Amino acid sequence: MKSPKKIAASVLLIAGLLLLTISLYPYPTTEEAPEVLTDQVTRQVLEPEEETNYFQIITFIISTVLIASSFLTLYLEVYVEQRKFSLENLRGQEKSIYQYIKEKEPVYQSRIVKDLKVSKVKVSRVIKKLEYKQLIKKEKKGMTNQIKIKI
Repeated sequence: MKSPKKIAASVLLIAGLLLLTISLYPYPTTEEAPEVLTDQVTRQVLEPEEETNYFQIITFIISTVLIASSFLTLYLEVYVEQRKFSLENLRGQEKSIYQYIKEKEPVYQSRIVKDLKVSKVKVSRVIKKLEYKQLIKKEKKGMTNQIKIKI
């Protein structure tokens, strides 16, 4: 089943393409007009006023924005899916530190060092990895950091 974001992006893409087609559709010229039309009617129908040109410009801009936003939405959806990491992929220190944070949340980074008897450097590196994997959130609190679970 597709996600709502992907469906919305597809709808935006289709709407943008339709508007783009409308905005780029050529208006008939006097050479294409039937000879039955009078000069006055020909001028009104075949010589678009400035409003029509503005209409084309506005629809072109709107369609371009819709198309760009749909591609951006789809790109971000794929990007976020790629960035998600499974908890099953955590190994060793990452897993033990994550479990500790989950149990004691919110917890200070200095408390992790004391309770798990792991070096400050190792805790800092593991927290950086977990933060990159978007599993935790680190907030600066004075001289240390407060760690919370993000998922």
